[in-house]
Amino acid sequence: MEKSVSPAKSGIVFGVLFGVIMVLEFVIMYIIGIESLIKSSAKNIVDVANYLVLPILFIYLGCNNYKIKINNGFISLSESLKIGVSIALIAAIVYATFNVIFNLIFPEFADEIIAILKRSMIAENPNMNSEQIEMG
Repeated sequence: MEKSVSPAKSGIVFGVLFGVIMVLEFVIMYIIGIESLIKSSAKNIVDVANYLVLPILFIYLGCNNYKIKINNGFISLSESLKIGVSIALIAAIVYATFNVIFNLIFPEFADEIIAILKRSMIAENPNMNSEQIEMG
């Protein structure tokens, strides 16, 4: 008797891999220095990769893997959606878990980011008063 693998379960590997890649990217950006990336084209490239290229790539790979290796060359729209949602959800859980742990280890990180963004905001709009700066 054949054992059926659900589409959501087949996306676990790709979701974990996607989450780990996002974590590694964050660590590399932290080591390089986030302040140097705020107004650079590297930030734009990273944003496009994070929000467009990587999700589409991993969802495609997960769906293709399910279609070819598990479901004998067939996949329905509902199966594709289940795989895509499971990949995105697992990647988000991996990244969120890392983010919580990172902020527990380095509690000053959030304050550093806020200070960097305030300096950037003041540099862009030097006429802002203190109330506007505090509002963000």
